[in-house]
Amino acid sequence: GPESKLAIKGTSGAADLFSISDIGVPTSGGEYGVAMIKTNSTEYALNITAYHTNGKGVRISNDGGASSFLVAHGSGTKFEVNGDGNTVVTGNQTISGTLGVGTTSPTGNAFVHIKKGASGQASASNNTELTIENDNNTGIQFLTPNNKVAGIWFGDPEQKEKAKFYYSHGSDSYLWNAAQTDVMTLSSTTLALTGNQTISGTLEVTGVTTLNGNLTMMS
Repeated sequence: GPESKLAIKGTSGAADLFSISDIGVPTSGGEYGVAMIKTNSTEYALNITAYHTNGKGVRISNDGGASSFLVAHGSGTKFEVNGDGNTVVTGNQTISGTLGVGTTSPTGNAFVHIKKGASGQASASNNTELTIENDNNTGIQFLTPNNKVAGIWFGDPEQKEKAKFYYSHGSDSYLWNAAQTDVMTLSSTTLALTGNQTISGTLEVTGVTTLNGNLTMMS
């Protein structure tokens, strides 16, 4: 590690006001620790570092400006609360238990609970991994370019796309797919059924109906 030192400078604009490096007993290689306190507004107000020469480690710093609090590992910041009060998390994070957004008491049946207001229902379905709650209208929006699709895909151990439902912006139509087979498309002017479909109950059609192929009607 670097040579041990203790530096205190009281001169205005000096690089270091208080600095300690290579503290503790290094266990291997270039492990060392650094503590710095500086008054210069362009420098760290507090910087505590412990890392190895390979770049791995943890840094907690506060410069009173751009980064109020950050924890870094290696060359990248993984968690930061910046000067604007925003929290930034970088990289893959693992969360054990439930995650509440807008609530400190997420419903126990959901892994993720997004809450903007109280709906009046205390718990979610036991088959729910995501719950979105509000005291007014609520929903999920998918935003894509105008030549892409947006929808929901369903999978199981045998097939990652066992079924799907999506809207195509390119054709301005919905598509329903079951058992890896397209069964229906719907646009503002057309309803198209693919293959042999059985309709139980009453089917009412208003306007012009075009049939291609065989039509079987049973009473």
